Amino acid sequence: MAKGLKSLGDILLGIVSFGLSYWFYRGHLEQYVHYIAHYGFYFQVLLNIVIIVLLSYVIYAFLKLLLTRKLKKQTLLLLYLIYFIALFYLLFLKNIGLQGLSLNPLSFARELYWGSHFVPIMNLLMFIPLGLLFPSRLSNLLLCLIALFSIESIQYFGHMGIFDLGDIVLNMLGILIGNAIHQLPQFQTLIKKILT
Repeated sequence: MAKGLKSLGDILLGIVSFGLSYWFYRGHLEQYVHYIAHYGFYFQVLLNIVIIVLLSYVIYAFLKLLLTRKLKKQTLLLLYLIYFIALFYLLFLKNIGLQGLSLNPLSFARELYWGSHFVPIMNLLMFIPLGLLFPSRLSNLLLCLIALFSIESIQYFGHMGIFDLGDIVLNMLGILIGNAIHQLPQFQTLIKKILT
């Protein structure tokens, strides 16, 4: 009986997660898909479905964590796998054929000033989970900086985007925020408590 109720609860949580994902996607993300989908109508439809499904899983895992105060290590690994796949797509596949150069380290300020908040905010937020993975030692931060310069260089020389110093600044800031959270004793305690 208890197992049946647990399964029913999981199904209901899945439905709620899908509903929240669909609502969030339609209300906040759909208008920005044109930034990351340049391969035709069918690709865009498939990308919409993939984003909604992956977002549903992320919301499901988060709601499950809130309800149970526990998170399976496999779930965390799967969440990071989704994160790295999304990061790879956003860094190397969304702008194939595009090449540009911006050596202004504050290029994002212009975007923010003119009301284009999505791309600069995402450039910051999408690197916070990476910063959560390791402590902020000088050697780690130096490796991150070299990696960010390498990524931007690959984008430029491979015609996969714009080499933008402003992106490097925001990405590095995201990593530093993640590192700062990682260093907090409360974060370490929380991780030990929730991981099963």
